Amino acid sequence: MQLGAYGLATSLAAVLGPPISLWLASTHRDTVLYGGVFVAAAGVMFVRWGLRHQGDRVRP
Repeated sequence: MQLGAYGLATSLAAVLGPPISLWLASTHRDTVLYGGVFVAAAGVMFVRWGLRHQGDRVRP
């Protein structure tokens, strides 16, 4: 089974997101709000890009 870049990035975000969030919350409390806003905006843009290019096929 071939895993696309979209699936790979989603899996990495799901695995790495919670530990990074907990680490940021414990070490940089004042930057969590700005980081959360930035990550949310980046996530929305990435999802929109992924949905727009969902039909594309990677050529070898």
